[in-house]
Formats: sequence, structure tokens, C-alpha cells
Amino acid sequence: MIRNQEYYADVGGFEGSMGRHNCHVVIAPAGFIALQAFASMGGNPVMTVPMGSYPEGTKVRRNKHCGGLISVAPGIPYIYLSHQHIPSKQLSIALTVEQELTAIRFSLWLYGRRYGESQTKRLRPQ
Repeated sequence: MIRNQEYYADVGGFEGSMGRHNCHVVIAPAGFIALQAFASMGGNPVMTVPMGSYPEGTKVRRNKHCGGLISVAPGIPYIYLSHQHIPSKQLSIALTVEQELTAIRFSLWLYGRRYGESQTKRLRPQ
């Protein structure tokens, strides 16, 4: 078990995959618990950025390998995963995307109401 975790924390996980493909950041839907588990095993930082989500009308899909947890559904955001030792690159990319796509957050529906509904005047750029 520990040997498997060591493998997935290194060459068999995000570090190995990103190294082989010269990739600094992975952007993926947040609903995939396995991605977050691999990131956790490898000590890779994970963050969400309001860059969009699955649209209304998306068919809900459950992951049968994770106890039926929902992996795809309307409103699920995206996550950023990066190398263990360069979270500054992740922050830089996430900030750039967030600044470019700020308007998207106001089209999201979270928990039955539009994101920022009660604070739109305060948050919306002038």
C-alpha cells in the first residue's frame, strides 16, 4: 500500500505526468475526487478559480468507483493542480485566468442563486 502511494506521489502521479509532458498546471473539473486524491498523495497544491462551471442542463454523472459521488453536474467548478515546488506558477496562471474571465462568475448559479447576487454591486467591476 505504501509503495503504491509513493509511486502515485511521484512518477505515477501528477509530478511524473507533468514532468513527462512539460506541463506546469493541470486544469480539471473539481468533481473528480481521484484527481484530488492523487494531488494530496503527491503534496501538489490545488485551488479553485471562478472561471466557469458545467452549464445548466448538464447530465449528472456519478462515479461508481467512489461510492456514487457526483463527478459531473451543473455548477461544478474547475480546479488547478500544479507541481509541488512551484505554486507561484499556479498562482500566476490562476490569477491571469481569473482576471480575464471575471465576468463568467456572474453567470454561475451556486446553491440555488446566482453567484454574487447579494453583493453584485460591490463585486462587479466598474
